[in-house]
Amino acid sequence: MAFCMKCGTRLGDADRFCPACGAAAFAAPPADAAPTSAPAPTAPPPAPAEGFPDAAPLRADAAAIPRTGWSAGSETPAAKAFAARKECNAWIGFGVAVALILLVVVGLFAGAADLATRLGAAAVLAFVAVVVALRSSARRNARWDGVVADKRIRTKTKRSEHGPSRTHREYELVFQTSAGKRSVVRVTPSAYETFQVGETVRKLRGYGIPERWTKDPDRTVCCHCSNLWDVSKDACGRCGAPLFR
Repeated sequence: MAFCMKCGTRLGDADRFCPACGAAAFAAPPADAAPTSAPAPTAPPPAPAEGFPDAAPLRADAAAIPRTGWSAGSETPAAKAFAARKECNAWIGFGVAVALILLVVVGLFAGAADLATRLGAAAVLAFVAVVVALRSSARRNARWDGVVADKRIRTKTKRSEHGPSRTHREYELVFQTSAGKRSVVRVTPSAYETFQVGETVRKLRGYGIPERWTKDPDRTVCCHCSNLWDVSKDACGRCGAPLFR
């Protein structure tokens, strides 16, 4: 039940004006009253990643997320060419070393033994050198998967008779292969800080430093000399080896 706001007369449900004084049944808002503004529409939430209905939207700093996965590695033409060139240089150095050893042995035994004895001693030393070279080559060309088992820093002091002793540090990474073997590699301080104990790695043919499964978003480790370079580079600026990203 309503009443007139001017004279108080009871109004019917259908009355728009008071039957006694003629006033409007409901007061109109003042002419200078500001209209009520509608609430501002809220922006819709960001859409999830395509194909993943429950995935969180991409972050603005997505570039800071570490990269994962193996690269094409040693199977690329550039990597194969670099590994072959380094292998050839290693065998050339081995040949020169063996030739020098033979010359020294023949010279040392020149006045103390006959020719057969000198040749026998030279053959034994050459055989040992070949075995060492083959083992070194097999180690360079081995391929295995493993993890970083340990990191260690060795402090070594070099004594000098003509001046103060010099101390330097050697940074080493210890890898545990899937076959249960251990491999120790000396690296640069920056690579030492990059590798983490427990992370998965893969040793590539022709390269001494294993590739990491989880890579930094902005830099990569050279698998030949262990220096760090920007991820946009294709080759190491120090040794020229291709970078596995």
